[in-house]
Amino acid sequence: MPDSLIIGTVNYTQLREFLNAGEWQRGDRETGRILLEIAQTSRVVAGLSKADTQWLTRLDYLTEDDSLSIPCADLCLIDRLWMDSSEGHFGFTIQSQIWQQQQDYAHFAQTVGWAVSGGIEWRSYGELIFDLSAPTGHLPAKPFYTGEGLGVGWAANLASRLDDCQGLDF
Repeated sequence: MPDSLIIGTVNYTQLREFLNAGEWQRGDRETGRILLEIAQTSRVVAGLSKADTQWLTRLDYLTEDDSLSIPCADLCLIDRLWMDSSEGHFGFTIQSQIWQQQQDYAHFAQTVGWAVSGGIEWRSYGELIFDLSAPTGHLPAKPFYTGEGLGVGWAANLASRLDDCQGLDF
């Protein structure tokens, strides 16, 4: 675990406290908030047109491009906090491992418990399970859900980004 829980302007102390206390839903929401903050900053820095930037900064979920541009230090720290606090039950690493086995959104979403009916019917965010009885890899989920609680996916991209980041020294 890194000595500092601050990377750039993002402070991860609250996330660590929620996760260490087993407050999984609060930790999940904090994870979503942090990743969205990072994504919105990246969207502005990317040099998009003013109209595109205004539209994208109103999004309350990660896009495919967002998930690929999350800095490795942030992604790995969030993952480590989840993995450590859940003893490997939750986190991007476990989601990545499940994705590598499934290679299919419908199967992945059903395996981690985000979907039912063969993976074609996504659960709303409010229907997710916020305790250790949830399927392995169930959380974090908020980065993949809209503010209205509808699933949007992109887990494969985040898994790919994590794979690219792992092995780098932070």
